[in-house]
Amino acid sequence: METNEIKKWLSSDIFIFFKQGKPYLWDFRNHRQFEISTEDFSRLSEFAEGSKIKQDKVDQAITEAGILTDGPSNEEEWGWDFLARIYHIGTSHPNAPSPYEPSQHIEYAKSYLDFCQSIHASSPQVLIKKGGTKNLLPTPNYQELINASLWHTLVKRQTCRDFYDETISIESLSTILGGTLGAVDRGHYDSPVGVQRFGYRRTSPSAGGLQATEGYVWVRKVKDITPGIYHYVNDEHYLEEISPLPIDPLSTLLCNQHWCDDLAFAIFFVAKFDVMWWKYPHSRAYRPMLMDIGHLSQTFQLLATALGLQTWLTGYFHDKEINNLLKLTEPKEQVIFVVGAGHGSGSGYDRTVRRLLDENS
Repeated sequence: METNEIKKWLSSDIFIFFKQGKPYLWDFRNHRQFEISTEDFSRLSEFAEGSKIKQDKVDQAITEAGILTDGPSNEEEWGWDFLARIYHIGTSHPNAPSPYEPSQHIEYAKSYLDFCQSIHASSPQVLIKKGGTKNLLPTPNYQELINASLWHTLVKRQTCRDFYDETISIESLSTILGGTLGAVDRGHYDSPVGVQRFGYRRTSPSAGGLQATEGYVWVRKVKDITPGIYHYVNDEHYLEEISPLPIDPLSTLLCNQHWCDDLAFAIFFVAKFDVMWWKYPHSRAYRPMLMDIGHLSQTFQLLATALGLQTWLTGYFHDKEINNLLKLTEPKEQVIFVVGAGHGSGSGYDRTVRRLLDENS
């Protein structure tokens, strides 16, 4: 068998997975998948260490797949693990920019309208109700927020890890939920079918206007609300009960970040993946989904700060246990981030850390 003198290496931008009992190679940089055989796998293993090209069908198929490189990859250039690398590169745009043409404007508009109209009939449920006991909230009072200085609030906002274990008013919770997750308006339904605003608008931007994030509230010390876990119904502004509070404190779910046990309340931001999948089938949409929750988190912190509360936030928690606690429908619903508020000192250090610092000073 003839062998080409050129030596090639297997790209580091691939991984192998199994689907329905069959092995596949995924070239995540170029968004391509290939079913592979045992013979293919054996040969790919040789290319992983560097090998010369053979003049046979296996090597021809591997070469044509475009997954070989001229030299070994430098893995040390990437600081995180391989999973993070897959995510970042796999959600990057695979194509180079096309030359600018004025006609692109009309072609882009036409293709966008056609796409929106084509998926309209299959739109998922956007207004979510879980069916629990309804707990009414007072009308949000935005006057204090209207009077607040934006700059003063931005500067005053800080991450607190020292809370006083005190009760807050139901009015504060109502205003924070309404201003963060509530519907500002219901959109304009006089547009042609398929291109009208989807659902409703919030104060924070959202990819595609989909509002694909729900809020579940861990109520611990809020006046006139029984401690428990609730789902916030965005468009009608009320809480529906999911379950009583567990016996274990909140920190059990948040990787023992014990200062959160003194929060008056916390909000679990839950992504509705099915809504994102409906309009944005490519995994790149995971990026704006995370940004959506980032926007909501910042809005929450500014509202709570303007109302005189201290805030805290975390992405460090036990996903599976929280999903089960909230009775989410997996995989289409997943907890992504947690924020909380209450009265506190404003210190970024919890009391235990401050005591250790004082002892060693």
